[in-house]
Amino acid sequence: MTAEQLKRFLMVHQGEVDRNLELRCRAYHSTGLTDDMLFQVHHHMTAPLSHYFIYTGHNSYLTGNQLSCDCSEVPIINALQRGVRVIELDLWPRSTKDEVLVLHGRL
Repeated sequence: MTAEQLKRFLMVHQGEVDRNLELRCRAYHSTGLTDDMLFQVHHHMTAPLSHYFIYTGHNSYLTGNQLSCDCSEVPIINALQRGVRVIELDLWPRSTKDEVLVLHGRL
């Protein structure tokens, strides 16, 4: 992603109109986040999938920030439609032990 592409993304999709946008773009490109080495495979990747640490999203069930927003299945559905492969679910046994509740820190 070029600085111009990042700037356009921040303005169009993120709603950034801050005058410091140019500084943020420069900071992004100076931190090494665009370094080609980050995008190269550096392991042989022939072991079973269960042998690898898999980076996944967290709190994908929230409608906004985790401190004051509601939980919903809608963000999970949206993530699945966008192709996400791992969803976090907090499962709790019901008192009858024959059903499971799916909760996310709220009763």
